[in-house]
Amino acid sequence: MAAITYTILTGTKSTEDSIKYWLNWGKAPSAAILRNAESWIYQFLRVREMRVRKTGTIAADDTTITLPTGYVEHIQLMLTGSHQCKITMLDEELFELNLAYDGATVNLVAGTPTYFTTDGTLAYLNTKAAEAYTYAWWHYATPTALSGSNETNFLTTRYPALLQAACLYWANMFRKDEAEAERWSNIAMGLIGQAQVEVDRERRNIEHQVHWDGD
Repeated sequence: MAAITYTILTGTKSTEDSIKYWLNWGKAPSAAILRNAESWIYQFLRVREMRVRKTGTIAADDTTITLPTGYVEHIQLMLTGSHQCKITMLDEELFELNLAYDGATVNLVAGTPTYFTTDGTLAYLNTKAAEAYTYAWWHYATPTALSGSNETNFLTTRYPALLQAACLYWANMFRKDEAEAERWSNIAMGLIGQAQVEVDRERRNIEHQVHWDGD
């Protein structure tokens, strides 16, 4: 059987494994359904294919870092080089309590950042960078969306059943068939749960190996 691709998914009703084929609905807005399905999946799914390591430099006097492209969730932020240490993420309340102000409580003092929090576009540091610091930021990010110029991704190759279920969920949302939409939503969430079990098992194996190596 041919691998599933964007062209197949958005093909005509006679194209096997197209969204229109699954629905037997020639007028299905396939591109919109697929776009919504991918976006919906990435709200919940956290697998290794979504892990990204972003490197960069915090310039002297900077108090923020621009969030990486496609950023959806933090894993770990570390200063690298001679200043190697972890920068811990805090919620807004704890972050405000850990800001290092000067005597006038107006400007942040210069120092090595140790905490941060985020809004929609920036990571805010608890100090003004005393010098330039290099960093490595592990995080989850949304992959490039499927399109005519990006025919496949890890969903089409590793999780095709999940992608199909999510597409059918959104297709039935378009058709206003709430019962069928709920059925496919439950199927998709179950498949996401199975994927996360795999991720948890992988993490446990890594932790066990580190512990065993240290014995």
